[in-house]
Amino acid sequence: MFSILLLSGFSYCAVGISASVFAYEALPQEFSKFLGSKKIVIERVAPHYSKFLEERRVYQSLQKSPSFQTRWVEIDPRSEVPKNLSPELRECWFAVSSGAKSCSLSEVRKIESQIMTEGFREKTDLLLESRKWVKKVGLRRTRDLMVRALGKLDDDKGFFEKRIHQVRKNSQLIFEDSIMNVNPKERAKIGLFFALGYTHHVGIPSKIVRQMVSRAKELGFYAKHFDTAPVGTTQSNAVILARELRQDIQKVDSFFLIGASKGGHEITHFYLNSLSQWSEEERSKLHGVLSMSGVLRSAYMGDWVATAPGVAMSLLRSISRIQTHENKNLDGLGSTRIDAYEGYEFQKLPKMHNNFVWVNFSMLPSGEDGHIPDSAVLSKYSRYAMNFLKDRGPSDGLVETAGTVLPPKTGIRQWVVRGWGSHLPTYGQFIDGTSVADIGSGSDEEVVASGSRTIEALLRAILSGLRRGDTKAA
Repeated sequence: MFSILLLSGFSYCAVGISASVFAYEALPQEFSKFLGSKKIVIERVAPHYSKFLEERRVYQSLQKSPSFQTRWVEIDPRSEVPKNLSPELRECWFAVSSGAKSCSLSEVRKIESQIMTEGFREKTDLLLESRKWVKKVGLRRTRDLMVRALGKLDDDKGFFEKRIHQVRKNSQLIFEDSIMNVNPKERAKIGLFFALGYTHHVGIPSKIVRQMVSRAKELGFYAKHFDTAPVGTTQSNAVILARELRQDIQKVDSFFLIGASKGGHEITHFYLNSLSQWSEEERSKLHGVLSMSGVLRSAYMGDWVATAPGVAMSLLRSISRIQTHENKNLDGLGSTRIDAYEGYEFQKLPKMHNNFVWVNFSMLPSGEDGHIPDSAVLSKYSRYAMNFLKDRGPSDGLVETAGTVLPPKTGIRQWVVRGWGSHLPTYGQFIDGTSVADIGSGSDEEVVASGSRTIEALLRAILSGLRRGDTKAA
């Protein structure tokens, strides 16, 4: 396929053998004085991704008569930022590269007003809404708007989030009303049950969770992880979770479910499809779910890896099968693309006591263009996947951030703890800049060891009232 670019000022169109149409726009004029004689145009590729093309004179050494020709060369807006930009223009540069149409903040202000309206929490499906915002203001600005939107979804109005910040800043702080302050005899009757997630037989994340389980046991709690299939589907593992849990709760007076990544997906499927079959007495023992970057809706990366066409993707799937011992269709990974809430009949939700709370730790991408930073392991794959799956909002590299919180109309009391980083919160920071975990030099050993400190911090912050039923939190 060939195409011819027709120049008319900064307006372009493309014609050729194929019917492809490309949209070319001028870079906002606010940047002209910083670029000298350079000309840069924008090619819109996806709602959250744009290519920057710079006009350059290119030396043609292979011609019979070597010469310079004018060509449009793709540049990386992340590494070729004009110098001396004000903070406002720098923000606009990255906003435009991630889909914004201009430096104007008028659309942003409209969305800010929408977020602040009464009833936003009850009426808004943030997963669907954030995708709409990306089309209006780009990925970077949608990410920034998500900070406030997630705060509005927090029924605790930041109370528990602030407690988490405090215990991370002070390793000696134990809140008087925290679960860590109950006596040893009571601790032994508090269950902490962990869902390990995908490929939990290998990898750093599963080792961190196992370290959390080990430390919780040392502290006197009844702690264990579920013996689910490492590469099993969410649905089959949720059945295993339900069966094991029903046996274990006979040994405790109250318990919490803790899940990371796909573990959150499995807990969600258990909650929606199995818990309503339990007796009221059994359900009354469940006092909270702690979900860390949990897939509560669907994971776009699972969808992409399992279904994307092309030779490169076929090769990636082959490598994935070898590393994880998954079956040919990658059913376990692919099952994360299923949103359990889609089409769910909410009248079937289990009837929970008023004290039950679902706590979500949700990570926001910290890159200037609204993606996770290049230093993150998942960065390259995440960018490629999001360009394939164009209709997506800000993501932690595996899951859209809005997919790590509950949809509306569940009636579930939800607390939200926000953070900056990627899908593995251990390497990130909370919204106030406090590190999620002390990982020292970042060696594998220290990262795994951080699991002990992470669970301790949680237990020093969680209100013991959640267990007793006398909390006055929202």
